[in-house]
Amino acid sequence: MSGTIAHHRINIGGINTVVYNFEAAKRSNLPITVLIATHGRGEDQFHLTELIAGTYKKVDELEKKAGDSGKRKRDLIVVTLDQRNHGERKVDDIANQGFEANERHAIDMYAMHRGTARDVSFLIDFIPAYLFPEGERTIEKFAMTGVSLGGHASWIVLRDEPRVTIGIPIIGCPDYYSMLKERIARKGPSNGQKTLVGPAFPPSLAQLVAKEDPIAVHYTSHDPLVNPYIGKQILILGGGDDKLVPPKFGEKIYEGLYVGEKGAKNMIIQEGVGHRLSEEMIERVGEWIWRYGLSSGDGTEAVKQYSQL
Repeated sequence: MSGTIAHHRINIGGINTVVYNFEAAKRSNLPITVLIATHGRGEDQFHLTELIAGTYKKVDELEKKAGDSGKRKRDLIVVTLDQRNHGERKVDDIANQGFEANERHAIDMYAMHRGTARDVSFLIDFIPAYLFPEGERTIEKFAMTGVSLGGHASWIVLRDEPRVTIGIPIIGCPDYYSMLKERIARKGPSNGQKTLVGPAFPPSLAQLVAKEDPIAVHYTSHDPLVNPYIGKQILILGGGDDKLVPPKFGEKIYEGLYVGEKGAKNMIIQEGVGHRLSEEMIERVGEWIWRYGLSSGDGTEAVKQYSQL
């Protein structure tokens, strides 16, 4: 299925990306929604082909179902990249390992997905110039999705990048401290440490997480000056049997998350699924991108239900 989607490798400011559906979108006269997608730990950007193909398939189905009165208002371009220390950017294999092989796992993982979030903002700065150097097309919306490590990065982008208005974290976590506290208690580094102190979770890292984690903002506030999620459309996807990134960490922020009248939120936990991307999750990504990124949906309908597949 992935082979049916034309793609180009484009070096954007030193980051090798893969851009999907570029030529087809250029031939259209519609504005553009750009979806940036990020892979999981130990993978690379080419592991995302199933997610990308499934997303395009779903939005095509929904447009066909809508008929002439429901034609898309924007075209979709997907951009992928290798996360820090992954794929073509890998410099140290040990840094991608868990506590069993890497006592710096907590530091390395946080550095990677925070770095990826900064890379996403960098790409957003330059994607319009690289793809449309003559200003021939308008990018109206930026969206972000990611799986596992990419899901963590998606949460950070939703917090820190105001140009990303649509976010779909998949088996990701907005509460790094709580997730690592449980992970260290369960496994811990080889030196036997079972608490968030010392070299496994240095005080400087704890201070950084407390300040910059996605959950470390006033996400329940109705004030857009302190709540960066207001006006955004956020879909949280997880597996009910996920032991690596339990959905309870997403539930913690979801219950009080205020997105405002023009925002939307939904959380879907698929029972019987562990830490993996499922076909059902891919379909939900396509539905969300269609509704808020491509069709007439502009975020004015707040979706506040908790769903289970």
